[in-house]
Parts: sequence; C-alpha cells; structure tokens
Amino acid sequence: LRRSRRAVSDPAASARERREGRKAQSRRRILESARDVFFRDGFMEANLDEVASRAGVAKGTLYRYFDSKAELYVAVLAHNGEIFEQRMRETVDTPSCPPPELIRRLGRFYFSHWMRNPDYCQIFWALENQSVIGELPDGVIAEVTRLWEKCVGMLAEVVQRGVAEGCFVPCDAW
Repeated sequence: LRRSRRAVSDPAASARERREGRKAQSRRRILESARDVFFRDGFMEANLDEVASRAGVAKGTLYRYFDSKAELYVAVLAHNGEIFEQRMRETVDTPSCPPPELIRRLGRFYFSHWMRNPDYCQIFWALENQSVIGELPDGVIAEVTRLWEKCVGMLAEVVQRGVAEGCFVPCDAW
C-alpha cells in the first residue's frame, strides 16, 4: 500500500529514479564495450562507432557521458584500476602479517591476477604496453601513472614497514 501511495504521490521522483537507472546502465554498457574494443585494438585504433554499436547506443550518446575518446579510456582505466587497487589493498590489509609474508602475498596476487585477467592487466599496465595502446595524450598518461603509483605505493608501505621492523635492510622503498 505504501509503495503504491508513494508512486501515486511522487510520480516525478519515480520517473527520475528510472531515468537514473537507465543512465547508469547505459554508462556501464559503454564502459564494458569500450574496454573490449580498447583491449583488442589499443587506444589509437579503437573505433568509437564500434563502441557505440556494441553498447547499443548512438555515437552521440557516448559524448553525453564522455567528452572525448581519451576521457572514455581514462574511465575504463580508472574503473579497472579501482578494482585492482581494492583487491591489492585486501591482500596487504593484514596488520599482524609480517612484511616478508606480505611481499610473498603480493607476488602471488600479481601472478594470480595476471593469469586470470591477461586483458585487464594489459590495459591497466598501459604505460608498459605501447604496442597494445599506441600513443596516449598527456592527460591519459598522467591518470594511468596516478593509478600505477597508488598500487606501487602499497608495496612501498610494506617495504617501509619491513625496514622499520628490521625485516629488511634500510632502502628507498620506492
């Protein structure tokens, strides 16, 4: 009864919720399609007409969500980078684990992640895979670098902790 009253009393809110849900779904489909095309063709060769077609939207719709091909690429990288970073954080977020074991866990995490997601790793490690991505604009490189540095920073924190606890010899953790 409440649900029907709410729908009757605020049809604008209900329509807004449906519209927002459709927008989120379109954005997700665009990102998934772009990811597939970028993985396969690299940044320079990726065709936005194909991205739009795969996502089931008009090409103009891409530009409602992303101002440029580079911005779409950064969005794909950022989404994948956030997932990778979260999983990496879960791997090292064990305060009672000694630093040498954390380093081993990180090694197993990287290896396992690479084996399960080779395409994902190719695009995430974009700066090291010029043959996959081609040339990128400076802003895109800066964003990829920021994502990379966050993950390397987690490793550096483990090394610094290991130095502080006497497990490792003093060194530049980076």
